[in-house]
Amino acid sequence: YILWCKYTKNIFSQDEEIKEYMKKWVNKDGQTVIVSRDLSWVDPHDDTYQILVEKAKNAELTIILQEPKEYIRELEIEGARIYDYSHLNFTPKNRFTFIHYGRSNPRLAIGYQDGDVRKIREYEKSGTIEYSLAEDLCNLLKEVSKNESSSTKTQ
Repeated sequence: YILWCKYTKNIFSQDEEIKEYMKKWVNKDGQTVIVSRDLSWVDPHDDTYQILVEKAKNAELTIILQEPKEYIRELEIEGARIYDYSHLNFTPKNRFTFIHYGRSNPRLAIGYQDGDVRKIREYEKSGTIEYSLAEDLCNLLKEVSKNESSSTKTQ
């Protein structure tokens, strides 16, 4: 079974594989929206973090998460919009990331546990209920979260 999984697209048994996939996924132009528990696939000393810094500087990054770490605050300073839902007694079972958000061709990757492996499925916006449900959850979490970005910036 594991041999079959290794050669099937978007099925991962090791954290490094997920990190590499996510680095490629977020390294796309345009708005990126990440809904995560703690961004465990990002290390402040790796290439993925540098990609997120650039997206933040370009006002192309929104992060909605439960457990903000110190380096998340650094992304906020660079321009990322951060939504913190740590005050809720809620942890989504699935994590997801939109790319090209707000454009005519947005895409969505949903990560979930399936036995001993993590799977990531990709969706287009048109015609998929998964995209609509993820977008609804994203918008709900934004509404009930503490918007750290708006509370720390003065106009």
